[in-house]
Amino acid sequence: MDELILEFPTYAREKDAKEYIDELRSSNSHFNGCDDLEKFQDYREWVDRVVDWNKGVNLPNDYAQAITYFVVRVKDNKIIGMVNIRYGVTEENVKRGVGHIGSGVRPTERKKGYGTEILRICLKECKKYNLPEIHLNVKKENISAIRTIEKNKGKLNGKIVMDNGEKLLNYIIEIN
Repeated sequence: MDELILEFPTYAREKDAKEYIDELRSSNSHFNGCDDLEKFQDYREWVDRVVDWNKGVNLPNDYAQAITYFVVRVKDNKIIGMVNIRYGVTEENVKRGVGHIGSGVRPTERKKGYGTEILRICLKECKKYNLPEIHLNVKKENISAIRTIEKNKGKLNGKIVMDNGEKLLNYIIEIN
């Protein structure tokens, strides 16, 4: 497996971040883990918001404090994914379908085992926030995400019904 690192977004990554988002758009992929980057016209404004939300500044009332990272492959310095680690998730957030980690892999890098490795790295990062367990929510149709969670010792905890009626599977991973 290629070495991967978590990198906090900076202004210097603008071109790479736009290429990542463009690839997701062109493949009609979901923007998992992107912290709404796809909705911003001004990349720098997004970076500033990521910094603020990590500090708990200007955070909407129903949002969990979080940190967003690019997942970078060391050998070529390429963004191969993004993650959003929501270390401020509450019980109420979980009941509404908010998990501790949102992640995505760029379409051209899928089916290579990166999802499993990214989750493993995120779980190590979660230890910094003294979280005893991580809740992850996934659609039952998302078999690859379910396998990724289970490979990282995720145990099915139950089902969550969102306000819009959508049903999600709730997994828990204990942090040791």
